Amino acid sequence: MKVSRLCVAVVAAVGVCVPMAGTTAGAESSKAPMPVPAGARVPADSIGTNKVETIAKANSALGHYYDEAAKQYVVTLPAESKATAAAFQSAGAATRVVHSEFTTQQVTTANSAITQHTWHPAAKKYNYVFYFDPRRDAISLASNAPADVVAPLEKATPGLIYYHYETNVGRDFNRQDDPAPHWGGSLMTPFVNGPICSAGFAVQDGFGNRYMATAGHCFPNGTQLRSGLGTYSFGTFANPTYPLDDLGIIAGSTYQGYVYGGNQISSNARLVYGGGTAVLNTFANYCRSGATTGEQCGNKVVAENGTVCTAGICTGNQYVYRGSGVPSAGGDSGAPLYAVSTDNRGVFVIGIHTGRGGADMLAEPYSSLIAAYGLTAVTSP
Repeated sequence: MKVSRLCVAVVAAVGVCVPMAGTTAGAESSKAPMPVPAGARVPADSIGTNKVETIAKANSALGHYYDEAAKQYVVTLPAESKATAAAFQSAGAATRVVHSEFTTQQVTTANSAITQHTWHPAAKKYNYVFYFDPRRDAISLASNAPADVVAPLEKATPGLIYYHYETNVGRDFNRQDDPAPHWGGSLMTPFVNGPICSAGFAVQDGFGNRYMATAGHCFPNGTQLRSGLGTYSFGTFANPTYPLDDLGIIAGSTYQGYVYGGNQISSNARLVYGGGTAVLNTFANYCRSGATTGEQCGNKVVAENGTVCTAGICTGNQYVYRGSGVPSAGGDSGAPLYAVSTDNRGVFVIGIHTGRGGADMLAEPYSSLIAAYGLTAVTSP
């Protein structure tokens, strides 16, 4: 039996009745840099490069680069440094030394502020790529944060931050080969041959233990899962409630409060703001985001008593939804069903996609996760 879907607030603008639940997301993922490809171009006098780098590090340089036009290295030292070009004579390469306008402490403080997202209340909502650029004598900061959010950081040390707005900032991956910490809407498959399904959304218990929710019919209990291309381990499929409900959880890796938006190979993220229940028949823009068909919006939930039967096994009390987008296809099972927030960045999850009958599609309600496992959605910072 399903529990009653009681709510403390109805967010009509996004079509979600939100229960009293909420958690916070963990640390951002970090990935090792890619190796330099064979045959990559290097300066003609690169034999001296390692010596220049060694001496630069010994003098606490902020950075260095090779000036192609002048055929020499340029080393940027912090404002407080007393070192001169004479320190680099032993490198055996033409080297010019310049002193930054900024001290080591100023650069370190700014780097720390960016990393900790402390300069603005909304800073944690956005992504950042930054480094000290010796050519500009500034920290190059690429971000999808608007200028007003970055402004206090720029004001703290005028001239130190070179901010440039970019729409594509963050992980250079996609839903077909999702690394840890894993996001909802990504492709999963067993290490040994088997079906494909979509990750739903990250959930957690009252102790902060995190899992990934998906459809219960996807895999046998105990199946070891990997990302679509096999690059990353996704965890172990466990405790399916199927066929009473159509839910399962994945444990053993790390999971984060984001879901993939966009098409089938998208790397775009939507933040999970929370979970709730559907508003029947009136709200007409629910979205499903699966590994096979991508993000498909324009859906309306028309019933909450749907039943799906496969090979004589039936599961009831499911949402029935339909819409103007592309219908679901094999591999979409487990995908999150959600309403996009009014700021167009976040989502409120309402269910897990489980199947289809023609134009009618089905989803296990979010409330079933709470009833079956005592789990709630992990939210983004």
